[in-house]
Amino acid sequence: MAYIRPVGDIFISDSWQGHIDRPTPSTEPGVDYGCGSGTAVHAPADAVIVETHDSPSGGGGRTIMLRTGGDWHRALHLSEIHVREGQSVRQGDVIGLSGASANGSETFFGPHLHWTFWRARGEDNPPVPGISGTDDFERFVGLNRTGPAGFAMEDDMFNDEDRALLTTVRNAIMNTHAGIWSGGRATIDGQVSVFNYGVLPIVAHNQNLIARLSGQVAALQEVVNQLTSTNNVVLDQGAIDDAATRGEDFARGGLTNEVVTNEPDVP
Repeated sequence: MAYIRPVGDIFISDSWQGHIDRPTPSTEPGVDYGCGSGTAVHAPADAVIVETHDSPSGGGGRTIMLRTGGDWHRALHLSEIHVREGQSVRQGDVIGLSGASANGSETFFGPHLHWTFWRARGEDNPPVPGISGTDDFERFVGLNRTGPAGFAMEDDMFNDEDRALLTTVRNAIMNTHAGIWSGGRATIDGQVSVFNYGVLPIVAHNQNLIARLSGQVAALQEVVNQLTSTNNVVLDQGAIDDAATRGEDFARGGLTNEVVTNEPDVP
């Protein structure tokens, strides 16, 4: 049975390789899917639920461990768990909802689904979750579990190297989109930083902050004008408030509030 993505064809906010390449490498490298909290998480194939952790405690928050044949998977940072240990599920069944849980908080991270994958390498070398190295789940999406890595295209002129290249290109495109919304990476003074909340939410937040500060500056300027224009120390509060509003409105001119329904949730 070919694997499906647990949250559909959504962008990848951090790849398996990206977890390894961090300044402090991830202890459980996997694929981060940039979905909003409450997104349905589906079984990637027929599976047995091996273990659940229904609490935001720990680095993974709410987690589900499942086994598909000889392969093992773990979903991290969930907001809800809809299965129990020992339960058999079919491919596509909803096993939980994505979230941002970790370290005792429901919102420790920006919302996403972290999916860890351990691939079986024969009966004599079964994976041991937590001990064995993890594998890039994206390399096996759309393929039989025993198939080659990459895109599932049958063509004598289309080999594993081509599949690997297309996977890299696809993930780069997805990560370009992710960099705008959440999980984007940037090198600043030699330090790789991750935008937990995405570039656009940060810009919007800063625009509001600048607007408030602009209003305060305009109000202070009005106070100075009143103090220096007369010996009367009774300030005109109405004029000060009007100045603050004008300053804030001017700064907010570059930001329009609207409801966006076709992009992932951002904090």
